Amino acid sequence: MSVNRPPPTTPGPRADLAVASKACKNPNQDAGAVYAGTHCSAVAIADGLGSSFDAHVASNLAIKIFLAGVQEYDQQAARITPSTVHQLWERAVRALAHRQAQNPMRYRDQANALQTTLTTVIELDDSYLISYLGNGSLYHIRGDFWHFWERRWPWCVTDLMLGHAFLNETGKDTLYGILTPQGLTAEVRFCQLWKDTRYGDLLVLCSDGISSPDHQRVGRDAGDKLWAEVNPHLDALLNQHLKAYFAQLRPAHANNASLTQALEALLQAQTFDDDATLAILVSHQACDYYLKQHLDTMA
Repeated sequence: MSVNRPPPTTPGPRADLAVASKACKNPNQDAGAVYAGTHCSAVAIADGLGSSFDAHVASNLAIKIFLAGVQEYDQQAARITPSTVHQLWERAVRALAHRQAQNPMRYRDQANALQTTLTTVIELDDSYLISYLGNGSLYHIRGDFWHFWERRWPWCVTDLMLGHAFLNETGKDTLYGILTPQGLTAEVRFCQLWKDTRYGDLLVLCSDGISSPDHQRVGRDAGDKLWAEVNPHLDALLNQHLKAYFAQLRPAHANNASLTQALEALLQAQTFDDDATLAILVSHQACDYYLKQHLDTMA
């Protein structure tokens, strides 16, 4: 439930943002980008449909237009609301339609051209505005997750995405919610997440080449108990590749490790059967909490 709160008088510190992608197809049909602003920041990823002509164009264009709109509002210091976010989605649709209309010969015989998913997060001073259409994952991770590094798995992790996929007549998972030049084929899902002012937050956006609930492996063990597999890529990110990033926050352990390097290291070490893109947002409070808990080891 969204609650109207007065905006802070001055912009607060922004989150650290990063995005990385690894192609399986040529060209890469995934896309991702970030916008780091003064009053707000944003991150977005998109996965062009494999069955769609110029899917890579659609994914890149949708992200470009959406983030350009966020930048416009930021530069005007204008308040961004869920209604504002919906207008940005409509801008992305119009951009796809314009691209198709301006290239009639290229798209004349392409009934399913320029189709893509889109997942976005806008960071405001007190909350995150989340919106998505399609599939993939959007993990919300509490900022104290690193307390679990000596355990098997941090339970303070949840996937916020309920994707727009269904099982067709043949049992194959199929998307019913995407962006097309003709419009949005389903309702965009919105979520406003208030910031955790104690531990902070991490948000990880994944294309379905990395994670998606409709691709999760499940089964039954010998005792007929149902199990669900923890996504191995998320496991590697949280329990391996983010360690260097958090360690470098402490002056005594400075190593110039960046969020981008953490994502790229994950992608390089893993094998994927589809284009794989992920983006991450680490809130200022999450970093601040980590530092406060390690004051005794700081130089």
